[in-house]
Amino acid sequence: AWRDTLREELHSSHEADATETMRNDLAQQAVDVSQITGYPKELYKQKKEALQADYQGYADMLGCSIDEIYEMLELDEGECEQEYLDETYRTMVLAMIRQKEGIDLSEEQYQEKLQEYAKENEYDSVEALLEEYDEDGLKEYFLNEMTLDFLEEHADITVEET
Repeated sequence: AWRDTLREELHSSHEADATETMRNDLAQQAVDVSQITGYPKELYKQKKEALQADYQGYADMLGCSIDEIYEMLELDEGECEQEYLDETYRTMVLAMIRQKEGIDLSEEQYQEKLQEYAKENEYDSVEALLEEYDEDGLKEYFLNEMTLDFLEEHADITVEET
């Protein structure tokens, strides 16, 4: 029974990772085919600060410096700058897709997604979730997920056998 449970958990985890990778690939393909000629400096600044905060969080969790995190991930200054740009472009393209396709998050959907997210991530309540995350960030996350759902539903996806 233990082996079956472990096998099921590993399979489920592997499937979730594969789905996340596929969805990220879809978003990247959308960025790649877009003709981006510029970006809002404020958006770039927000994405840079958010990514730096993520790296600082990893550093704090591991008890090391942010420079050590960059070293572990083999990220130099140029690669970091490219990551900031990539995240800026991704945000812009997903927002353009949302606008073109009329993807929006109603208050009812937002409340449902908050409940689901709190449960999936083992928060005691939505209130506990909101103590840790700001509402604007959660709304952006949910809208991005809805946009990725749209891309997944409308993409011609082929599965490569390994």
